[in-house]
Amino acid sequence: MKLLLGIQKKAGCCLVQVNTDNGGSMIMPLDSLGVGGIASIDKIDFVCGFENELIAVANNDVDPYSRIIFVTSRKSFVTEAKFITSVIPIMKNKMYVVSSGTDSIRSITYNSETKKLENDTLHYALTNSKTDYNYISGLVIHNSRWYASIYGPNWRNDSSNGCIVELSNQRIVRSNCKFPNGIIFDSRGKLCFCDSGNKKVILGNYNVKVDGNPNCLIDDIQNKGYWVAINNHKFHIDFISYDGIIGKQIYLDKDVSKCYSIVNIENMGKIV
Repeated sequence: MKLLLGIQKKAGCCLVQVNTDNGGSMIMPLDSLGVGGIASIDKIDFVCGFENELIAVANNDVDPYSRIIFVTSRKSFVTEAKFITSVIPIMKNKMYVVSSGTDSIRSITYNSETKKLENDTLHYALTNSKTDYNYISGLVIHNSRWYASIYGPNWRNDSSNGCIVELSNQRIVRSNCKFPNGIIFDSRGKLCFCDSGNKKVILGNYNVKVDGNPNCLIDDIQNKGYWVAINNHKFHIDFISYDGIIGKQIYLDKDVSKCYSIVNIENMGKIV
């Protein structure tokens, strides 16, 4: 399986390609990809694939407005969203993005050929605060329902109120989490996410303890398990089976400090 990770590296912001079969990896600094406007980027907070296009979200701590990067097309634009943590492409020219800095979800349309921004509007607001008071860390659509991972009210002072919420009716699906991230529904319809602050990965009915702070995961249908990115003093990705057993571990470059997103690029062809 070929994975692409959006990471923060001590020497700068990068994408890392990993072959899970042999453990080989290749680091790709963003400034080598020929995409304009990325000189001040601190980290890649999200990557996803859509119709043979790799889409990345770049954030920095000085300018809070996030940049959408079409890595395959070598184009990008700046949004009105602050610190995007999740992107859901729904057609060739439209996507929903989580603006964690304003506790909201925005609807973005763009020209599918030129990749220029056309419209950026508010779609959903968790609160009226227009701040990151709750901090939406992830978003997924399952069976036409929207689910979000949320750090919880006043999360900087009390991180124990993290939860998974079905947004349509504000139903709390999972509570007592600490910095929940990486929310997905796997191929079997199981809710999975990283309970990062508690150093656990929630895989349906399994709670798996890991040796660091898990931040994102991906379903590996062929091998009947998941690949999970673990932020630790030695960054690694772990394979965890569907029945919650930790297997293969792949350690990456010692300068890799954090991974924020992971995507399967096995069938995407040449994207970078």
